[in-house]
Parts: sequence; C-alpha cells; structure tokens
Amino acid sequence: MIDIALTPDLLHGGAETEQRESGILLHRLPQPYRSREADDQLRLMEVQPSGVRLSLRTAATVVELALRPTRVAYRGFARARGAVDVTVDHRPVASIPLVAGDLLELDLAAGTRTPVPD
Repeated sequence: MIDIALTPDLLHGGAETEQRESGILLHRLPQPYRSREADDQLRLMEVQPSGVRLSLRTAATVVELALRPTRVAYRGFARARGAVDVTVDHRPVASIPLVAGDLLELDLAAGTRTPVPD
C-alpha cells in the first residue's frame, strides 16, 4: 500500500482547507467571510462539504480514504449520515453510506449544541 498525503490541490469544489490535529477540515467559505460577524448557523453550514470532491489520477485498483465526518441533527429527530459517491472517468460507480463519525446535536428548545463523539 502507498500512503499519499491529502493536499488541497486534490480537493475541488470547496473554498479552503484547514489543517487540524485530527485531519483536514473543508470550508465552503473563504476565511475573510468566515471571520466576519457570521452567525452560528452559517458557521455550522459552511463546514459541511457537500459538493467537495477528491480528484486524482491513479493506476491503483483500490483507493482507501479515511474520513471522520460530523453530521448535524436536531434532538429527537433521526438524520441519515450521508454517503460518499465514487466516480471513475466521470461515471458513477458507487455510493458508499457513511457508518461512523461524530454527531452535533442541536436542541432548539434549549438553544444548545452538544457534540456526541462516535
């Protein structure tokens, strides 16, 4: 197996990446917009990387990607985790459901946000 670092030039469709101890956090808005007086709801949504894609060329027959997704759900309401869609040569070949990750539970009545690690 060959490990390849995930670098920003391989990611498309997002505004920026942020290196964290746990990995790369994808942003849909660039830093100047995030640093303005954005409300919590906007900050919460802009880190959800829907539409961001990893694009690479390889002769490999297997590609493995380690993800630690965080999903947002409202207390008392179940929400699907989502999926990673896989395309080869611009053709869809798989949609792989996410089965692990963290949860950020919002309680609208209490006005709280509770991180729930998986």
